[in-house]
Amino acid sequence: MPRPRTTASSPRQPASRRLGIGIVGLFSLLAISHFFAKLSLLHAVLLLGAPLLGWLPELPYARRLWPRLRGLMRVLLVGALVAFVVWMAQRQFAEDAPYLSGI
Repeated sequence: MPRPRTTASSPRQPASRRLGIGIVGLFSLLAISHFFAKLSLLHAVLLLGAPLLGWLPELPYARRLWPRLRGLMRVLLVGALVAFVVWMAQRQFAEDAPYLSGI
């Protein structure tokens, strides 16, 4: 029996293909932001590594937790790092442009 063919527009793409497209897209957005929008290298590296925090709930100590709780932990960990980076960038922007901090 022949195997079903998969195309690029198929909704059942392998996870590695979707992950690769997402990582390349994230890297390109961060590189553009770093070179054209003056995103600091520290902020770019932290944002590039933020999705890795989603793997922490898969460690052995957390596998005993309920799946919904692990999913919530993934979202909260990544969201906390992104919020922290946005807060740091806003503080840096306020320091660089003191005349805009009163707006």
